[in-house]
Amino acid sequence: MEDAPTKLKVTVNVSDADWQKMQELHTQWLGQEKQALEDHHKWQEESWQKHSQRLTDIVKNNEGVWISTKLFYFVGSLSLLSIITIVLEIAAYVYFHWM
Repeated sequence: MEDAPTKLKVTVNVSDADWQKMQELHTQWLGQEKQALEDHHKWQEESWQKHSQRLTDIVKNNEGVWISTKLFYFVGSLSLLSIITIVLEIAAYVYFHWM
C-alpha cells in the first residue's frame, strides 16, 4: 500500500467520438470563461468611467475641500517644524533632568 501511489499505472482507452466530445466541452468551457472575463472587464471599465465622471463633476462644481499647493507646503512645513521642536524639547528635558 505504501508504494501504490508511485507504482500505480492506469491505462484509459477513449474512443475518437468521446475524445472529440471532450474537446468540444473544453472549448465551450474556455469560451464561457473568456466571455466572463470580457464581461468583468467591461463592468470594471464602466465603473471607472462613472467614478471619473463623479470626480469631474465634484471638481467642476468646486465641491469639497481644496487647498492650494503653496498653502499645503506652508502648513506642512509648520507642522513638521512643530513636531521636531516638541521632540527636541522632550529630548532636552529627559537629558538634563536625568543627568
